[in-house]
Amino acid sequence: ATHHIAMGIDVDLDRSMKLAVGEAVKFLVEEMGLTPAKAMSLCSIAVDFHVAEAVDGRQVVAGKIAKSLFLKN
Repeated sequence: ATHHIAMGIDVDLDRSMKLAVGEAVKFLVEEMGLTPAKAMSLCSIAVDFHVAEAVDGRQVVAGKIAKSLFLKN
């Protein structure tokens, strides 16, 4: 896969966004080795967050992280 998708699901759109950002930060820290502060900075400039679904009272926010942002050793 060329991207990692971080998702947040809640009845409230703001909470969905916060959950999606949290999942993106977790991935960037645990899998890509960034510090939490650098992961949050990257989320603000390079992660494509969008409302993926708004059905049956659920708000789904997805964040697409391009794995090509990271150099391979």
